[in-house]
Amino acid sequence: MRPRIAAEKEDRKREDDERQGMLDDLKGRMHVFLDSENMAPAIVVTVLWFVVFSQVRSSFAGLFVAKESGLKSSSRAEALGAA
Repeated sequence: MRPRIAAEKEDRKREDDERQGMLDDLKGRMHVFLDSENMAPAIVVTVLWFVVFSQVRSSFAGLFVAKESGLKSSSRAEALGAA
């Protein structure tokens, strides 16, 4: 019985180490996004996204249309009222 218990403990330790490694990796990635030095590029990208969005706003029209309660089709044309 002892070798089996020891093996289970080793497995648990290995899993905990893997989990901790994943958490450390995630913390490192989150730091990149939350770092104040990266704020300027993030603002530029956001402004550029809105510029492009304003040019192709019609492509997003289906996202802003409320569905009727009886509407069974998810067709974009029907959602926009073109059908």
